[in-house]
Amino acid sequence: MAEEKESKRKQVQSNIVCKFFLDAIQKKVYGIKWECPNGDQCQYRHCLPKDYVLKTKKDTMQEEMTLEEFCNLEEQIDEERTRVSRYGKPVNEANYNEWRRERDERRMKIRSQKEKDLANKTTGIQLFKNSGLEIKDDEGATDIVIEKDLVIDVAHDIIDKDQFFKSDHKDDGIK
Repeated sequence: MAEEKESKRKQVQSNIVCKFFLDAIQKKVYGIKWECPNGDQCQYRHCLPKDYVLKTKKDTMQEEMTLEEFCNLEEQIDEERTRVSRYGKPVNEANYNEWRRERDERRMKIRSQKEKDLANKTTGIQLFKNSGLEIKDDEGATDIVIEKDLVIDVAHDIIDKDQFFKSDHKDDGIK
């Protein structure tokens, strides 16, 4: 596809790089389906200049940040570190093990409570078995097994599947 596009374009005479091409590269929209707004008749080059370096978000952010803002940011970070170290609890192996033990105990309590709740709930099968309902077939009901091409009517005979579904079986109780 790229070769077709290049063959359509005329030979470029200019050494100037197309501004739409650079914009597409910087916005990360340039790809095989990208088309220059100037069309195939664009007289500018669609290639990066020699020693061209793409700017990342970090680079643009650093360019936008002044020296004062950068110093303020460092001061804010230092203030936050001192606040955390003053009021926070230092982490060492003993503190970590104590915290982990407490967390594991809380999780075990929650897990055991969930298991108790599940044990107290009745399932659908238990409700069905404990309800005392007796389900009986009708007197005229027959067992029917449907296989690939045949319908097996246990009470009668083996019937062709197409024939079974086309005919009316009102006398068998099947619709």
